[in-house]
Amino acid sequence: MKLAISNLAWAPEDSPAVFARLRDRGFTGLEIAPTKLFPEDPYAHGAEAAALLRDIRAAYGLEPVSMQSIWYGQSGNIFRSREERERLEAYTRRAIDFAAAIGCPNLVFGNPRARAMGPGHREEEVYPFFRRLSDYAAARGSCLALEPNPAVYGTDFICTAREAFAFCRRSGCPALRVNLDLGALIWNGEALPEAPEDLALVRHIHISEPQLRRLEPRPLHRQLRDLDYHNYISIEMGLQPRLEDVLETIDYVAEVFA
Repeated sequence: MKLAISNLAWAPEDSPAVFARLRDRGFTGLEIAPTKLFPEDPYAHGAEAAALLRDIRAAYGLEPVSMQSIWYGQSGNIFRSREERERLEAYTRRAIDFAAAIGCPNLVFGNPRARAMGPGHREEEVYPFFRRLSDYAAARGSCLALEPNPAVYGTDFICTAREAFAFCRRSGCPALRVNLDLGALIWNGEALPEAPEDLALVRHIHISEPQLRRLEPRPLHRQLRDLDYHNYISIEMGLQPRLEDVLETIDYVAEVFA
C-alpha cells in the first residue's frame, strides 16, 4: 500500500530528519495542513508552497497527496445561514485552487463544529454545497473526501463511517468520496468496511488514534493491510513531544505494510 504522513505530527525544524526517515522506509506521500506551512492566509501562498514541495520531492521523493485542516482558523457553520455557507464555500474553493497549485489530489473535509447540524435542519440543505465543491475539486484535479467525526468532537452530522457512505450515495455527488479515519472507527466501535461498494468510495485513509494521540500497535492495522484498497494510508497524529515518537511510528507503519 502507498504510505504517507501528516505534517501535524512534528515541529518544522524536525522536517529534514522526518523526511529522511520517510524516504528510507519507502513512504512516498505527504499530507499537508496548510496553516502548518503558512499560518496566515495560507491559500495566498500557492506558488511558494509549490516551490517548497518541489524541493522536498527532489530531495526525498515525497509527493503532496492530501490536505487536511482546510478550514483551520475559520468560523461559521454550513447549516446556520446561507451567508455563512457561501463564505465557507468561497474559502474552500481557494483551498481547492491551492491544492491544484501544489499538485495535491485530495482534500479531507472534516471540520466537525462547522458542520454541526443541530435541531430543525436536514442534510438535504447541504447537498448543493457539497455537489458544487466536489465538482469544482474534480475539475481542478482533486477530490473532496468527507471524514466522519465522532460526536465527541462537537458535531452531529456524519459521525460514523456508515453515515459517510450513506450520505455520499444520497447526496448524488459523483465526485464526493470518503476519508476513512481509524481513530473515528475506534472511538465508535466500528469495524473496517468490507463491502466492495463501500471500499469503492474510500479515497483516503487516516491511520490514527482517538484525539490524535500517538499511534499504538493494533490488530486493526494488519486487518487494514488486507483490504482491497489502493490509495494512500496516512499517519495522522497531533504534535508529538519528541522527534523519536514520530520516527518510531514511521518505522512501525512501514513494518506493518511492508
